[in-house]
Amino acid sequence: MWGIIPAAGTGNRIQPLAFSKELLPVGSRLDGEAERPRAVSEYLIERMLAAGADRLCFVISPGKSDILGYYGGRIGSADVVYAVQPEPRGLCDALFQAAALIAPDESVLVGLPDTIWFPVDGFARLPDDRLSFLLFPVERPELFDAVLTDAAGDVREIRVKHQEPGTSWIWGGFRLPGAAYHALHRLWQRPERRDEYVGTLVNAWLAGGGRAAAVQAGEAYVDVGTVHGYREALKLLASRSAASPSPLSTLRGRPRPAAPRRVVVSGGAPARPPSTPAAGTTAGVEAVMFWNEPNNKSHWNFFIDTEWKAFSEMAILASEAVRAENPQLTQVLGGMSPIDPLFVERMGNQGVLERMDVVAVHGFPLDWNHWKIDEWPAKLEEIRVVTDLPIWVSEVGASTFGAEELGVFGLERMAELLIGRTPRIHWYSLYDLPKAWPATTRHREAEGSAYYRHFYMGLLREDGSPKPAADLFPRYTPEIGICQWFQFEDHRLDEAVAWLKRLGVTYVRTGLSWADSFRPNAEAWFDRQMAALADFHVTLTFCFTPEHRGIEPHHTSPPLVPEEYAEFCARMVRRYAPGTARKAAAGEDGRHVAW
Repeated sequence: MWGIIPAAGTGNRIQPLAFSKELLPVGSRLDGEAERPRAVSEYLIERMLAAGADRLCFVISPGKSDILGYYGGRIGSADVVYAVQPEPRGLCDALFQAAALIAPDESVLVGLPDTIWFPVDGFARLPDDRLSFLLFPVERPELFDAVLTDAAGDVREIRVKHQEPGTSWIWGGFRLPGAAYHALHRLWQRPERRDEYVGTLVNAWLAGGGRAAAVQAGEAYVDVGTVHGYREALKLLASRSAASPSPLSTLRGRPRPAAPRRVVVSGGAPARPPSTPAAGTTAGVEAVMFWNEPNNKSHWNFFIDTEWKAFSEMAILASEAVRAENPQLTQVLGGMSPIDPLFVERMGNQGVLERMDVVAVHGFPLDWNHWKIDEWPAKLEEIRVVTDLPIWVSEVGASTFGAEELGVFGLERMAELLIGRTPRIHWYSLYDLPKAWPATTRHREAEGSAYYRHFYMGLLREDGSPKPAADLFPRYTPEIGICQWFQFEDHRLDEAVAWLKRLGVTYVRTGLSWADSFRPNAEAWFDRQMAALADFHVTLTFCFTPEHRGIEPHHTSPPLVPEEYAEFCARMVRRYAPGTARKAAAGEDGRHVAW
């Protein structure tokens, strides 16, 4: 269970302080037999741990590193990660900085770290199968988010700092499933929204048919963000009990780690983190992608399938087959190139999008696209206008055909433009394509650099030596992952894995070729490839039609029998990303985390 702690605010109401307001000493705690001051945010953490949270994500601003230094990488039994909100854009923006960490099947707690409330087990009283708010009675509800409920206890409306609140009950924390968290995130990402306050976003959620429960279990609530609130908090604590042990006591009285065990930086200036995945996630296949660039004639023959009806049927069948094998696995509509909102609308009209969890895009503005590199945010926004699904950038890169310095510029600028705007960024690629291999593209040598650029997309040269961009790349991991296609029985596999770990990469996009599955020893090669990538979060792409199973004998052809592609996808998921029920039946650990 995750606890999200938004701690990026400036605390203007209680300044000047020489430290973050979340570290304001309020009351005390026992550290062994010694009584020590207690930071106000420790009270929220105590309540999250009491409800079962085993992973905490602090969302901080770039200048609040004292929080990181105070709490380190573990509190009690919970791992701690940190996300950065680069600019103060409101509570909703802060909460969704953690989106890349939260799996749909996980539970999420949210509270405010400059508040103190009772009972301590308040979060535990909330249902875990829906969005639910913990309500508290206060004397001045117009200063808070007042929650109006119906007779059944469901939320009817949230009035944000309203002069006519209509009730004395306000929310002090809430709980929701990961799937609901991502649904709210998608709603918030709509161009007309970008709410600052949780209350207005939830009102839109309710208006769209969503539901939220309200539990009036709160006994006392104090906002410590003002001098008056600070005094009231001291009175409240004095009336409750003497100093008590705190989860933080497990860190005091002994050397604390000099740095957190795991750091996730999203949206701000990149910092080099450890190469391990974020706390609470499990390496392995996190997502499957249906096809690669289905709107590009280098990868799908839309002269045969002029309206993508065959593709839509094939993708729907594959989605249903994969869902039957592992319903928790994230499903991605193959990265489109060019970035085309009309293609996304077509996929929606033909029933594909309703089965997908993510839409992916590819962009190479320095090489093949007809738009400038600074247009990246606008290109993402074009897709957000036509779908509520999260958008991943599953291929982005810069060819060094003209000069290796272009790789450095491209990486720096595209990292600046994309980090914080999309949950997944896969840099293409780790290796240059060997010149002895053909590029999988419609471009031909007669077209000059358009073809040869394909051979210079790597951070590493063909001989495995690093280019200048490789030295820069660790600054941007783990926010940026790698897309690396491996040829059948690729001799570079083991060396590639070593380089990925050296660069700090935690997530990888690659593919299993349907066409290759008919080769002798295909299963052994697939096993070796997937075993080598077991330490990474893998997005697995299924593509390439076997020549003998296409309408025409080419890897871009629509298949003669679309069910055969669906069966291939299901077979690969069954082998490399089985669902919980299948794992349990096999006596394995059934936990799977997908974004």
